[in-house]
Amino acid sequence: MTKKNANQRVEKRRTKKSSTRRKLRNASLQQKPQASELPNVERLIEPGGTATFFQEMKLAVDETERGHRKQLRQTVMAIYAGAMVMKRNQDSYDEFGLLPHWENKRQRPKADNQDRLLYFALRIVFPNDKASKYKTALQSYFDRDASPQEVLLKVRKRGFENMASAARKAKKAETDGGAKRRPQRVTFSFRSAKDAKRHFKKIKVIGFRIRNWTLRGSTISGTLRTRRKHTCNTQNASK
Repeated sequence: MTKKNANQRVEKRRTKKSSTRRKLRNASLQQKPQASELPNVERLIEPGGTATFFQEMKLAVDETERGHRKQLRQTVMAIYAGAMVMKRNQDSYDEFGLLPHWENKRQRPKADNQDRLLYFALRIVFPNDKASKYKTALQSYFDRDASPQEVLLKVRKRGFENMASAARKAKKAETDGGAKRRPQRVTFSFRSAKDAKRHFKKIKVIGFRIRNWTLRGSTISGTLRTRRKHTCNTQNASK
């Protein structure tokens, strides 16, 4: 083999490697979320825009192939972006609460429950279990007004399932301080067995749930379990 041919082969290999690296770099750039992945949500401010937007989101979910994560991710984040608009614009939120979807529903958007806006926006498109999962994953970002593009990057990296799991663990740690408390057994005394029977399983202690009820004569006993981070001195009650 001549020196010229050897140089040509080396140059050809370099060109091939360079081409491969270029293709990989281009593919990586294409995977990064672009602004075009999210629809125009500002139209929710326009009259009738809320109904149209959520009809489109519902159709997008119906048309999404099972397991098509990219399309699902885009739809959920579009709803997140739409909820952000309604959070800033009271008129669009009011219109949202008047959509036919909420007729005869006990839980619906109202003036006094705007803190559940993200859940309602997801619920109008997804069944309750999925809406709750996505809401759990995104609520902390929604509360601090994180931009849809910022959250989309995190969703692409971690996924809704992992984000929801992390949010639940963080909430649990905040609730009980990260430490398990030993259940406390309490007893409530009444004047008669009849009174005790009448109040059986109806006693409430603020900040706690009562489990393992026991009725014995004129006394009722049970196990206190912490509902949230709350201290309460419980004494025997008499009536």
